[in-house]
Amino acid sequence: MTPRLTTAEIEYNVAQSLTPEDPAPISNLSAVKFEMGQYEEAAALAVKALSLSKDSAPDRKDRLLSRLSKSYLHANNAHEALSAAERMTEGKDREVLLADVRLMLDSEPQQLNKVTLRKNIVGTLPRYRPSL
Repeated sequence: MTPRLTTAEIEYNVAQSLTPEDPAPISNLSAVKFEMGQYEEAAALAVKALSLSKDSAPDRKDRLLSRLSKSYLHANNAHEALSAAERMTEGKDREVLLADVRLMLDSEPQQLNKVTLRKNIVGTLPRYRPSL
């Protein structure tokens, strides 16, 4: 974490507490959380900002939906990412996100769970055999 992100997080938390019905500080806090790698929190804040921004400009909503979709992708929740991306207005960003989400959805059946993956890796490692 950089000091600037930490400072921004503190300031946006203060702004959010002062104006709880304003989606701007919540949206900005979502962006900070995303940059910090806290994707679940970023998604929750983006959802909250979207619920408060009923009359916002389409490009502002698209930025929130894009961040929401990317947060879900990073959190390995492809179905929610698809839902968020589909709500964006038509355009290049939407198409790129939809392609990424569909790629992740197509690869889901091929992914192994962590236990199986660990067994496969450990099973192929060479064993150390001490000898005198």
